[in-house]
Amino acid sequence: MNICFVFKDYPVVDNSSITGVGNYLHSVAQKLSRNHSVIILTQTRDATVIKQKKVTIYSLKRLALPPIIQKKSIFLLLYNIRVAWNLLHLHAKYHFDVIEFANWEVEGLILALISLLFRLRIKIICRLHTGTYDVEYYYNTISLSIRAIHFMERSLINL
Repeated sequence: MNICFVFKDYPVVDNSSITGVGNYLHSVAQKLSRNHSVIILTQTRDATVIKQKKVTIYSLKRLALPPIIQKKSIFLLLYNIRVAWNLLHLHAKYHFDVIEFANWEVEGLILALISLLFRLRIKIICRLHTGTYDVEYYYNTISLSIRAIHFMERSLINL
């Protein structure tokens, strides 16, 4: 199988953002790569492609956005468009059997919408865990930006 994982903070490329989810994904990718082709799409300071044993890691360069569009919802929308664009190109090269995203920050929403609209036969898995809205709820700071992210997260889950 050709398996693709998308996670913006994959830890092996850029140790500036080591996370529990990233470490778990790294472990899963290494184990799956024994019998399958595994591709990771992530982001780091610089765009790069790294072959790590049998796992190929494609990293998008982190965007430095002007202050006028520093709202998190706008940043995530632009990031998601970049993810979808790059995944379409990678899918043409690797013919993924499955692409796995987390619901967190909706990295798969744009690709899922494109796939539905154009009837692409891309199998997408959405890994669920606590969404942005639920986390922000406890801080009593549910801004318009967080509400937009929450809407996108729920939309991805409902597709």
